[in-house]
Amino acid sequence: MGVAVLLIAVHVVIQPSDSAPQANAAQTSALQSNPNLDPGMALSRVAPGFTLTDQFGQPVSLSSFRGKVVILAFNDAECTTICPLTTAALVDAKDMLGAAASQVQLVGVDANPKATEVEDVLSYSQLHGMTYQWQYLTGSLEQLQSVWKAYSVGVTFSQGQTDHEPAIFVINQQGRIEKLYLTQLSYSAVGQLGQLLANEVSSLLPGHPAVHSHLSYATISGITPAADSTLPSAGGGYVSLGPGQRGQGSPRLYLFFATWDQEITTLGGQLDTLNAYQSAAAAAGLPGLTAIDEGGVEPSASGPAPTG
Repeated sequence: MGVAVLLIAVHVVIQPSDSAPQANAAQTSALQSNPNLDPGMALSRVAPGFTLTDQFGQPVSLSSFRGKVVILAFNDAECTTICPLTTAALVDAKDMLGAAASQVQLVGVDANPKATEVEDVLSYSQLHGMTYQWQYLTGSLEQLQSVWKAYSVGVTFSQGQTDHEPAIFVINQQGRIEKLYLTQLSYSAVGQLGQLLANEVSSLLPGHPAVHSHLSYATISGITPAADSTLPSAGGGYVSLGPGQRGQGSPRLYLFFATWDQEITTLGGQLDTLNAYQSAAAAAGLPGLTAIDEGGVEPSASGPAPTG
């Protein structure tokens, strides 16, 4: 038997709008009923200022970005759940703005009290293809706690686990907070969140530049084991999933993971173990393994690529 097949899962469905008034009403209704999207909370207050250190070890002040719209996210430097979804959505938002993206600055503030070194924010940025996409800031624990408190972002550390509010603030050119969004844990909603952010930013920019995206805000249904589907294989070609492959009721073994899990896990050793299972499965009469790489949320080609 060969090694496990690694796949990239694609979750975004594009649905062009027909007419602006009808689409706006439909989009608003869909957004309000989508449990995976936060429609955002309107705010109007001065964004608290701060000076922290970026992933290159340089001091950066929030005030240095005056004149640009700032999308400010609070991200755990060791997170492998919600935070990668957030950063992917930030890059999507800039991409959707086309040339107007030059008027937008992406900023992250570390939200992990146990991973506050420059190498921590640099590592996260490198693993997620964000090294030159944003300014990811850290500082002493005291400095970070001051920023968390100023923005009312709760951060806790208990039993070795960090928990924080996945807050995204949109700050206008004059340094005032316009909108607060909370990222939900859903791969399928990454592009939709990016579009939400892009539309909010567009409303703040001169001339309200076009957002080059027409995603529906309707909930994107997941693919269940009962449905047949096809995904591209990392080695070329496609692999079919679902009950039609071995007959209804036959056992199937699927592993969902992300290549960027190597940030805090020994991914290589785990894949070696899975490959050993795959080699022995046929002889033992066990179902073969199909591994599905959720690294499709990586925001750029410079992010880690699947290997097989």
